[in-house]
Amino acid sequence: TMDSIYKYYGSADTPLLRETYPSDTTYSATCLASGDQHTGKHRYSYLWPYSGTFSAVVAMYETSGDPAILELLQIRILPGLEEYFDEARYPAAYSSYIVSQPVADRFYDDNVWIGIDFADLYTLTDDEQYLKKQLYSGSLYGVVRTSIWTEEFTGANSGKSLRTPVPTLRVQYMP
Repeated sequence: TMDSIYKYYGSADTPLLRETYPSDTTYSATCLASGDQHTGKHRYSYLWPYSGTFSAVVAMYETSGDPAILELLQIRILPGLEEYFDEARYPAAYSSYIVSQPVADRFYDDNVWIGIDFADLYTLTDDEQYLKKQLYSGSLYGVVRTSIWTEEFTGANSGKSLRTPVPTLRVQYMP
């Protein structure tokens, strides 16, 4: 349950989650494009696992309709997700690590999944804030309108920004 996730992965005084249990602040993902992202302490999880929490809570709300789950989403999950939202670059989108830290990679696939979750949440609630967030954030529209699709990585589709494409170990990348 979400109580267990926050019990073991939660971080006091923030809605963010830790990457590992027990907490290991020396952990860093090796799949990131920029070498300077490999150094330093990462107190919180990267976007991918945190956005999985968002997806899980949206699915829980879809299956139960429980207002307490929607409240958890609004009070805890979404404020944490906003910590990853990068408006400093175009298009605005979710970054692989919290934006209060050095600039991190942004991946199309992460942002598209988040956009799908916001679209699902809008469908479930008819609350236009979720539709606006999905459209404004670049999660779907902004990502697609600024990308090209190639067969560059062993036949896999790779969406790259038209501005400055940078190949990475991840299939889909947004500078």
